[in-house]
Amino acid sequence: MKNFLKFKTGESPDVRKFGEEYYLREAKIWRPFRIGGVFSIAIALPLALASILHDNWMYGDGFRGGMWDTCFQMDNTSVPPICIEDSVQRWQKAVIGLMIFSASFGFIASILAVCGVCTSPLPKKIYYFHSAGEIFLVCAISTGAALIIYPVAMESNNSSSAHQYGPGYGLGWGSAFFFLAAAFCMSLDDLVRESSKAKICRLCFKSRQDKTDLHFITKDLIILANSSKMMDSSLVLVLLVVTPLCLADNSATVPMTKTHTWSGNFEGHFILPITHGDLIGWEAIITFNVPVTDIQQYVGTVKRTSSDNKIILLVNKADKGIVKQGSSLDIQIGGHYTGSTEPTATADIVDLSFDSQVVPTVVDADGTKYNYDEVLMKSILFYEAQRSGKLPPTNRIPWRGDSALTDHGDNGEDLAGGWYDAGDHIKFGFPMASSTTLLAWGLLEYKDAYEHSGQLENMYDCIRWPLEWMLKCHTGPNELYVQVGDGGPDHGYWGRPEDMTMARPAYKITANRPGSDIAAEYAAAFAVSHLVFKEKDPEFAEKLLTHSKQLYDFAVHHKARYTDSVNQAAAYYRSDKYEDELTWGAAWLFRVTNDTKYLNWAEQYYITGPDWGQSWDDKYSGNMILLYNMTGKDIYKNDIEATFTDWMPGGSVPYSPKGLAFRSQWGSLRYASNMAFMALLAADVGVHPDQYRQWARSQIGYALGDTGRSFVVGFGTNPPQRPHHRSSSCPSRPSPCSFADQQQPGPNPHTLYGALVGGPNGQDQYTDDRKDYVSNEVACDYNAGFQSAVAGLKHLRM
Repeated sequence: MKNFLKFKTGESPDVRKFGEEYYLREAKIWRPFRIGGVFSIAIALPLALASILHDNWMYGDGFRGGMWDTCFQMDNTSVPPICIEDSVQRWQKAVIGLMIFSASFGFIASILAVCGVCTSPLPKKIYYFHSAGEIFLVCAISTGAALIIYPVAMESNNSSSAHQYGPGYGLGWGSAFFFLAAAFCMSLDDLVRESSKAKICRLCFKSRQDKTDLHFITKDLIILANSSKMMDSSLVLVLLVVTPLCLADNSATVPMTKTHTWSGNFEGHFILPITHGDLIGWEAIITFNVPVTDIQQYVGTVKRTSSDNKIILLVNKADKGIVKQGSSLDIQIGGHYTGSTEPTATADIVDLSFDSQVVPTVVDADGTKYNYDEVLMKSILFYEAQRSGKLPPTNRIPWRGDSALTDHGDNGEDLAGGWYDAGDHIKFGFPMASSTTLLAWGLLEYKDAYEHSGQLENMYDCIRWPLEWMLKCHTGPNELYVQVGDGGPDHGYWGRPEDMTMARPAYKITANRPGSDIAAEYAAAFAVSHLVFKEKDPEFAEKLLTHSKQLYDFAVHHKARYTDSVNQAAAYYRSDKYEDELTWGAAWLFRVTNDTKYLNWAEQYYITGPDWGQSWDDKYSGNMILLYNMTGKDIYKNDIEATFTDWMPGGSVPYSPKGLAFRSQWGSLRYASNMAFMALLAADVGVHPDQYRQWARSQIGYALGDTGRSFVVGFGTNPPQRPHHRSSSCPSRPSPCSFADQQQPGPNPHTLYGALVGGPNGQDQYTDDRKDYVSNEVACDYNAGFQSAVAGLKHLRM
């Protein structure tokens, strides 16, 4: 094994929780199957003994029917046929049936344990099958021998034989082989437990993301097997089959050196040179040759110890996980041992600096400069990485797990779910709803782009996630939750959302403390999404429409800016005015219902003139496009043209030297991408289509790499590697995460595929720095207009 190989590994939080906690509780349901296997042995043993002692069953001239025949005829026809008595026959059939079941179940369990891990998204279920199949794997071996030995023995007889073999011969020898196989496996189990069991567990399914799950399941199983005195014979057999195939090259095995012993005490070091990039987090499985107690060490936390005190699982402390390339990790450990044999040990050190996520290669079917199919796929993955709440079984982000499951309202309302806003863990309803509206609009207009890219179903799932949460937030006709989490404590925490322990208060608007802007934004998101889901899920679509109408009524009859009612949102997403959202929500409801009262409201609250730029707070560009498309009035067309006159070169919006329309430093790419989407929509309704489409292509091209680098994580040339994003900056669990991980200069351990960073300044200057939240943070609203614009550009190629 190499001295140290930086490999990609990691852990889904659910898997570790499963390995540590679920096994001793939930896997007990499979004990009846294990008991059944033991009973098959108990039944086979007396029957085998009876076979040996029963000549008529062991031998019989003229016998040709095998173990399935209950009678046989002697050559001497004067002698009546010899038949197995009914009681013995029933025992025989019971044993045969159990062995056939054992063979079948053991085979299936083995296939699932060895090969199923490569394909199944449900590693827990695979493990249940594996646990249940332990005893049956050995049964399969012995049963196969029993079924083979007897027919072979039958065929080997010749006329010179004094006797021909009966069914007891094969069954007896098969049973004997059964016990020999079991004893052999138990010996292997003991051998591996005493030597290099941890090595066997280093399975390197490098072509699949499920390698991480298997890695941790097998490792935890072994430690639990030792602590609970289990005999995981089939596990050993499976690992012996798999390990040679993958060469266990994803961990470093280090011997304990500089050992010093005195008066039953010892001290030693595990020293690992770091030669392939910085180490961000680690864990070590330390195996001693003798029991050790009173362990003392200073760089890690002991997570588990085997019952025989020979195996220790050690995880780095928060301030001890980062080791620079060119330095060495030194795990100094001491403790107490008994007896005259001095302790020796090896440590299997696992690098937790990277995850196992594998993103499929997407072929560019359009022959465009940039692979729009890949961008759409990865942008959707970014939104999946932002998910809060209980993740579905289809979760494609292996380093994300369930989080914030106890988010609730003032009266205990369930507020779990939704998206985390940006690189932090607050759920802000205003930008979340705005992002959902733009994404749904892009899907509505450019559905063919998602179909052609193979991302349609993923896109439905993408926008349904925040919609479900927003529906939960609407707890009454005039009551709407608009935020979960407090900015101060949240921003004071650098870690995974799965590990949060701070209070997460929820904030709402009511008739007494209204928020027309955010209520109308939720209404707009629900209305456009109604059109998206109308055919796919009519029941869900109608639910969205009902809530949309109620929320707009709330917005239009209780006017106020929501940040005047919810001060906790004012420091982050302060609303400028609410008139644009009242137009926005009404325009979408008119498009859905064709009810003129909504058109009247939309035009009543419309403010004419060129727009500063579409954003989570500014809906004027979208309004003028919607109203021009629905009414054909020149006032809206004139505003569209005035807006893009400002945004095009030569207008009031400045440009960077390399061609970025630079509206604002904080999220500069976000504004250019939003307006690129608006330009494509304006072109679709007949306003300067060629000019607007070319301009949109230039702004999206800037983000994707026209300047020589990409600003989308995990895509294109020289993409950002250090986005300001907490969970992707943390090493894989169980390594802790802290502000030390924010400060470390290397790439984020996890690639936040598809995330659009804030972007460069007005002179095209950009530094990939995790601490720079102005230029290098990511956010749900950054990707919304960007992704929809990419879908629009793909649509033009079809």
